[in-house]
Amino acid sequence: MRLENDTYVKKAEDVMKHLSRNTDRRGNVKMVTTSQIRNLLAMTADIYNEIRIMHEEKLNDEIRSRLNYLKVRFVYEAGRNNDVKDFVTRAEILECLD
Repeated sequence: MRLENDTYVKKAEDVMKHLSRNTDRRGNVKMVTTSQIRNLLAMTADIYNEIRIMHEEKLNDEIRSRLNYLKVRFVYEAGRNNDVKDFVTRAEILECLD
């Protein structure tokens, strides 16, 4: 999957709308927590900021290594929590990292 400047916001909105409809037996919304999103976003933002200031056309080995670690962290968090797994799957995050 390729994220485009004009589509990624719509994709994010669609994923969050879908996730907000997930409820447990009591009717409570089952969604990834703000803290979980914040932790994953912080790692993502650090890498993104480094890439923005790079002048090379291709990613260097360090950045690729950090992206692979980020992918492992998403897989790990998804394995620990079904709400995170649903978030990662619906948002196609692993495919975007590839």
